[in-house]
Amino acid sequence: MWNQPTLVTGSCTDLWAELRAKLDQPRLERACRAAFYGPYRSRVATRPDARWAQVGGIEQVGGNACRLPDPLAARTILALQENDQARAWTNLLALTKLVAGWHPLPFEEDVLYWHNVNLVRAFGVTWQALQARTLTEAQLATLQREWESADFRSGLPEVAALARAEIEAEYREQARRPLPPFRFRYMLSPQDGWRRLTAWATEARLRRDMLQDEDALLQLFLHREEGYRRVQACSTWREIRTMPGVRKPPLGIANLLPLATNRVPTPPSLMSARASSLSSVYARYRFAFEPFMAGSLWRMADSESMRRLLVTALALERYRLGHDSYPASLDGLTPELLPGQPLDFMDGAPLRYRHMQDGRFVLYSTGLDCIDDGGIARRPDLLWANSGHDHTDLVWPCAASQAETAAEAASRRQSPQVVTTRRTFVPDRSVMAHKE
Repeated sequence: MWNQPTLVTGSCTDLWAELRAKLDQPRLERACRAAFYGPYRSRVATRPDARWAQVGGIEQVGGNACRLPDPLAARTILALQENDQARAWTNLLALTKLVAGWHPLPFEEDVLYWHNVNLVRAFGVTWQALQARTLTEAQLATLQREWESADFRSGLPEVAALARAEIEAEYREQARRPLPPFRFRYMLSPQDGWRRLTAWATEARLRRDMLQDEDALLQLFLHREEGYRRVQACSTWREIRTMPGVRKPPLGIANLLPLATNRVPTPPSLMSARASSLSSVYARYRFAFEPFMAGSLWRMADSESMRRLLVTALALERYRLGHDSYPASLDGLTPELLPGQPLDFMDGAPLRYRHMQDGRFVLYSTGLDCIDDGGIARRPDLLWANSGHDHTDLVWPCAASQAETAAEAASRRQSPQVVTTRRTFVPDRSVMAHKE
């Protein structure tokens, strides 16, 4: 992308000029410098009208730090296009440190979704930077160390533990409110007395039923926390997929789910109060009500596989700098550049690698289906699809050959007004993030 002289979009004639105007801001310069100093955490700011925690920013930067990789990625691409090697390296390293060194809060969105989305940004931009071939051995080694130290598998048990603690606190707060005593002397008539007695009995039954709901919810989240700990102990995605019960609904969910999802007939006030409380829990912690494989657990596997592909690709580039060619197999990277043969997190086998006769290479993981499809990458039009069943691999993109580049340039000259709506900086044949 960076070596294209112009980028035509629907809103302007040249995207490069628009990017220069938007990205040349002192605030982004400060954010880039702040990204060199960790650790990086979100700051929780709870709203008075909601219990959901908003994601804050890096303490030195402020703002929404979860989205900070987007401008850093764009600044890297823009610097590559302008042949500003120093600025490209500064922004690429800041992006790498921010994504690889991020310490997410124990919320599902922060641990799974944003971690995966930002890794995809860094994955694509690192690929673009390696195609420029301007990085030195020391710079490549620095990037490799950053990705080797990244951890995309921790934090899952803490998500369920925090949810369990918050639910217990909410229900205990309701239970601490004393049940108002029933007073006969304030009755105005027998009918009024019956109405007051019915309301008092309804409130008593509500307290009893909500205590039962609390016990069921605490067991549910304890079960999910223990499941996440078993997931962390697994060394491959194939092992996670075969864990007992990962495809079945959680235990004890049959009585809670109809109320939580409002799939019951119009209930009396007692049922409405229970349903309102359970619906609030379901809206915030939906992951606990679903089977492990139906949630966002696959994002963790995607992230770990992409991290290993990044480390291996950087080691391959370091090998090329020293030998003027890529190795015939990944065994040539050990032990100088890698401590051991890089393994695919999906199935535990070595990452698939082929050295092509024209000097390029193919590097990929089997993907979530754990089936080797020969390096078939995900299609861009399936960008946000759950790829667990799309029969494609996680591929480190193979750079276009000179003939392919010439054909693409000729196609652009013939159709100069083609409108491009791509908003990410990831090549077409690369692995992309998904959104449920």
